[in-house]
Amino acid sequence: MSLALLQISTFRNLTRVELELSPHFNLFYGQNGAGKTGLLEAIYFLVYGRSFRTNVLSNVIQNAADACLVFARSYPDDSGVHVSVGVERMRAGNSVKHLNGEVLRRRTELARLLPLQLLDVHGYFLLEGGPKYRRKYLDWGVFHVEPLFYSCWQRVKRALEQRNALLKRQASMEQCVVWDQEIFNAGVEIDRFRVDYIANLQPIFTELTSTLLEGVEIVLQYLPGWSATTSLLEQLQQRFLSDQRTGFTSIGPHKADLKFSINDVPAQDRLSRGQQKLLVAALQLAQGVLLRELTGRSCLYLIDDLPSELDTAKRNLVYKLLQRIDAQTFVTCIHKNDMNMPSAAVPSSRFHVKQGALESI
Repeated sequence: MSLALLQISTFRNLTRVELELSPHFNLFYGQNGAGKTGLLEAIYFLVYGRSFRTNVLSNVIQNAADACLVFARSYPDDSGVHVSVGVERMRAGNSVKHLNGEVLRRRTELARLLPLQLLDVHGYFLLEGGPKYRRKYLDWGVFHVEPLFYSCWQRVKRALEQRNALLKRQASMEQCVVWDQEIFNAGVEIDRFRVDYIANLQPIFTELTSTLLEGVEIVLQYLPGWSATTSLLEQLQQRFLSDQRTGFTSIGPHKADLKFSINDVPAQDRLSRGQQKLLVAALQLAQGVLLRELTGRSCLYLIDDLPSELDTAKRNLVYKLLQRIDAQTFVTCIHKNDMNMPSAAVPSSRFHVKQGALESI
């Protein structure tokens, strides 16, 4: 699904914005502080109901306003039907999400409807940050292609909360058995979903890295969060005493990780900053390719400051890959010349952002 219309009110320095969007590329240029990243943040907020820049959501509301609003309408589908989505956040703290005029009760509905990828300065966390960033990346993909994944993850999350609470109270192993069994049952399902997903992603990732990082061979390895020597259930019981001492469950699907290496050396230790940016781009573009192959749907891509650390040739490769997967893309840059595309035939909308106002060019 692609967005045809975007309206933003009192979000950051964007007092009132209304844009008609291209279903392909939407390019925004302007000086730092003009509102470019805020525009991407507003789209992210529309989908997820949160910000990628702050945990304090009241900060996205303009000082003189009581609320902010982001609204979008899609291009019509094959039957001519539009989808309308909107999110309003009040300074008092409550948020309301709407889909076609109806209030949404589950926060995952918009996330499932609008698969969204963000490429920004924090993309390096995917390589250099802790395992939670790589699990988030992996589970984004599994969530969008496996309908049963989310319910299994909810089961594991609840079981972990219960088991950890018992561990902190120094409960006996017998009291934890029921939650061990639940972590095992749902965890094995989650692991199966993740293994299948990585198996499908691997050849696409290899192809894209060979294109973006010519001559560099990167190995992608999935680590489930427990040893392959015995079952997860046995290992949970074997770890009970040590888990009881620490007060939390040390193994399971919540400890899964991905490993990227070049000749058995962590990839981030071998790659330049620009190459790392290309590796992160390859990872996220690979997910877009796989989503389209498995579901027929496309991602929305938010790319903040694409030209940073990438020369023109590498930027053009990224543009060509995005065009290949027919993804609606929002790209920001500082200079007007940085919006040049590899082909003038690529459909795009271009905007100049200045002090919170946008002008189509």
